[in-house]
Amino acid sequence: MSDPQIITNWHKRELKYLFELDAKDQETVKDQYDWMDEEELDCAQFIKYRGCWYGLCDFMNVHNKFWNPNPPAWLKRWDGYLSDTFFSGVVIRYVKDDWIEDLVQIGTFIS
Repeated sequence: MSDPQIITNWHKRELKYLFELDAKDQETVKDQYDWMDEEELDCAQFIKYRGCWYGLCDFMNVHNKFWNPNPPAWLKRWDGYLSDTFFSGVVIRYVKDDWIEDLVQIGTFIS
């Protein structure tokens, strides 16, 4: 079986807190994450990718030795993943930058 294909443009994207979003996006995120209380929502970081809002809390940490002791080689360059279906999902990784701390690169994986 071959490795999944990762589709990304490698653009750096800034993670956003709820208060940084406009009113319409805030309502969308609040509806999507209605299981979070107000304090959790205020502390959570979100990113919009391909028209959908994703919470950083939704991604599984690739480098967690307890929950993911042997990540596949294709996934090791990423920091987290979120499965959409059995065959696809979203990958994310932090980018080191001198000026902005909360930058990520995000992509879609398809097998």
